[in-house]
Amino acid sequence: MDDTDFLRKWFLLGEDSHACKRAYRRSTFSHLMFPLGVTFEDLYINTSTLLHAGKLCAIPDVLYYYENEEHGSITQVKSVKNLLGLSRASMKAMTDLPDGARYKPYREMFRLQALIPLFYIWYHYKNDANYINKSMVQPQAVVELYSVLSQKADPWYSNSLEQMDPGMTQELSYAAHCLSLEYKIKIMGGLKLDIQQKEKDMAGYLIRLLSVDSVIHTLSVNWKRKFIDMLEKYRNLKSLHLRVQQKVLLHSALFHMDMPLILEGKHLLKKGMQRE
Repeated sequence: MDDTDFLRKWFLLGEDSHACKRAYRRSTFSHLMFPLGVTFEDLYINTSTLLHAGKLCAIPDVLYYYENEEHGSITQVKSVKNLLGLSRASMKAMTDLPDGARYKPYREMFRLQALIPLFYIWYHYKNDANYINKSMVQPQAVVELYSVLSQKADPWYSNSLEQMDPGMTQELSYAAHCLSLEYKIKIMGGLKLDIQQKEKDMAGYLIRLLSVDSVIHTLSVNWKRKFIDMLEKYRNLKSLHLRVQQKVLLHSALFHMDMPLILEGKHLLKKGMQRE
């Protein structure tokens, strides 16, 4: 392909990040090595090689078959080690990117993708303290990584990870998914790529986020407004199932109402169901 910049941006998205699908010219990357003792090592070298390669090309040949359901694969096993590896690899990709507006959407996408596994770890840790302890990882290591990655503009910034209950941790992970997808959709749209599936994914995460009662208490008014505006944007997607469109309308209507009234209505409805 003549448009090397397109390929660079496409590969930076991480949609096709497996090193086994690539060939690297040794003379160009004479000191290239995978880091030892980590998982998701592909991501550790992806960004730096893409940025320093003078020439990129893609071939249409099918040369590799990838078994996605392989038992024991790091992409399938949600252990603390694998999740921390994914978080640190995403952080490495973020820090390898140069400063400047051109790469800001990628940096934010990687930062949010580095936070999502930490929410997952903490959710399971709050439900079972042994989840982290048996992995020989100190909880403080997760907290410190979370502190480095969180920014003041995030909806969860004012909430300490140590103080979060499992429910709040799960809901804020949905928020991180939504914000990460927002950047990915923006990047893919700029590259004229099909974003239909990503938009469906976004609508699903937004509905999950706004379906939980504690979100009403946790998120600030501005963030509630932002997520509702995002959800309303996807209301008329032709690819959305009718039931999903109905949920979009329902949540939009609820969040435009007075919050105390919604909570009181849900409480009364719950009591009525218990009586029956």
